[in-house]
Amino acid sequence: MKPQQTSDDQASRLPSGAAARADDRTDGATGPSGRPTAADRPAGIHPAADRPVGAGPDRPATTPVRYFAWGALVFVAVALVDTGLRAGGHEQPLDPTSGIPVPPRDLAYRATSNTLSIVWAACGGVSALIYSVREYVKTRSLIPFFLVLSAPLIAFPATVADVLGGAYMADGPHFDTVTILGRHMGLFVFAVWIDFGIFMYVIFTALGRGARTRVLWLLVAVSCVGDIVSEELMLPFGSYRYYGNQPLVLIHQLPWWWVPCNVVGCFLAATLAHRYRHLLTGWRASAMLVITPVSVLGVYGFTAMPSFIAVNGNHPWLVTQVLGLLTVALGVVTFLAVLNLVLARHPFDMEGTGDLPDPA
Repeated sequence: MKPQQTSDDQASRLPSGAAARADDRTDGATGPSGRPTAADRPAGIHPAADRPVGAGPDRPATTPVRYFAWGALVFVAVALVDTGLRAGGHEQPLDPTSGIPVPPRDLAYRATSNTLSIVWAACGGVSALIYSVREYVKTRSLIPFFLVLSAPLIAFPATVADVLGGAYMADGPHFDTVTILGRHMGLFVFAVWIDFGIFMYVIFTALGRGARTRVLWLLVAVSCVGDIVSEELMLPFGSYRYYGNQPLVLIHQLPWWWVPCNVVGCFLAATLAHRYRHLLTGWRASAMLVITPVSVLGVYGFTAMPSFIAVNGNHPWLVTQVLGLLTVALGVVTFLAVLNLVLARHPFDMEGTGDLPDPA
């Protein structure tokens, strides 16, 4: 009867490299670095899971988190100092009957300014629509086209946010497209959202090309800056005005709590389009005409309530600003959740590209 060979005897007959690999598989299921080898990693676990979050060749794993924390602290400090120096400058009295701020119904309608604002807002969106048609010619995918086309439809849920959040469109002899709670809104309310078609198109295209997480952070940051610049340029034209006790008015007229609501809502729509691109084939891509407005409405519902309370109340300066900062914080949390839940990425793994297999 042949004696049974031990594992040591078997390993001694292997070449040196193979013996080392065998030792790796038997020594606590780890390789030379102390991490699980590819052969022992459970099915479905992405190799990026072995990499420390945010780690790189010469960078500690906690660097992105540290930068994020310091950036958040600096933003809070600057916001409180800026608004504190102007405390009392933008508060508005409440209507004695309704108990809420009175809309500026005397806002003069200027036809030329309104037209220029619509053209300014629409130029970028039209450019994105042209590029989406070119994308269809190359890839035969209608998702970019309908994603861009869905941007102005955000106006339907946005009108609710405009009423609750204190945004008033100038009345005038223009075609009324939406009427809500006695408020008439014209074509301008659709035009201002066309610009976000650019952002959604860029995000969807970047994801399709395997963009790393740091690129997504950069694109969202650039979009936030673009939203601020665009609105600060359009507000002096007088086509619309923010009223009520708005928190986080940091530059001139724009309350910054609106920015994460807008940008993260559109980011969610673009990531959903990428996540379910294998289902949104052909004319089924037209579902984006519903998915995009609902995505923005959902983000507003999750993030904007603290600011709605501030705008329609008569709270002290600090309470008003803290409520606005809470909306910004919820917007950031939503962005992190979308990265993790929709795109299967660790939000602070800046070199990550996601864990989702290519759909069949």
